[in-house]
Amino acid sequence: MLEVLRHHGPARLGIFHLGEREIGTPALISLTVDQPFGPELSISDGSTDITDLGSLLLPREVRAFGILPDLAVGLRVPRRLAEEAVEATLAHAVNHPGQGAVVVGSRYLDLRLRCARALVDRPLLAIADGSKLAENPRLLVEVVTGVREAASPNAALYFPGAYPSLFPLLAYMGVDLFDTLQCLMEAARSRLLTSQGSRQVQGMEELPCQCAACAGKAPGDMGYREIKDHNLYAALRAVREVRDGIRHGTLRNLVEERASASVGAMAALRILDREKGPFLERCTAVGT
Repeated sequence: MLEVLRHHGPARLGIFHLGEREIGTPALISLTVDQPFGPELSISDGSTDITDLGSLLLPREVRAFGILPDLAVGLRVPRRLAEEAVEATLAHAVNHPGQGAVVVGSRYLDLRLRCARALVDRPLLAIADGSKLAENPRLLVEVVTGVREAASPNAALYFPGAYPSLFPLLAYMGVDLFDTLQCLMEAARSRLLTSQGSRQVQGMEELPCQCAACAGKAPGDMGYREIKDHNLYAALRAVREVRDGIRHGTLRNLVEERASASVGAMAALRILDREKGPFLERCTAVGT
């Protein structure tokens, strides 16, 4: 479960207790593919493994703590399919108490909230269809803030598939865990992650970074491995900036700075400010 140490609005600086391990949050989950079943997840800055237990179409045996399978049907599906996904996901979760679980429900907010409330006792909740939600500012705000309020305050909220440039805004809405999916996907496209999004390496005159993967190199020296390592550094740096912002009360400044580089992120921030004032107020500690 998550022990919250400090708030900055809905953002939380905390410790996720996983067995004997204590993981400082917000944190970055590193994905390594274990075919044919799916990814193994490990928290960066530590050695703890969290197993993604796959899909209900190909579930894995539950031997240690992990994220239970869900019935993935996608975001843009008819309501009937979304309802079936919720029913199947919850029915499986009942048989495995104490495990992490996935909040499904596609684009239907009431189904997402129903799923989150039924999983209120879970220590970790992952929001399904993260990368697709990020493409729809209004739906992103509605789902993330809705699930955050419906879930236990001691549950860690995991948003998969986000770009590091979106980490500050997601954390400001109460997300605790991010992952490296976009680091790997953008590296496969020869794209470097930056605080403003991503850029194609080909055509660059010089590298805009001096991390360990980039130092002393020219753009032509950057192959998949080097780009992947740079992207991982960028994601870890983004998480550390978020933690520092919560710690020192400057996260809102960071949110505005990063959102200014993305039309979608800025739209989501404006919706959050205009329509989710009560949510922001309820999550802001008195005197902060």
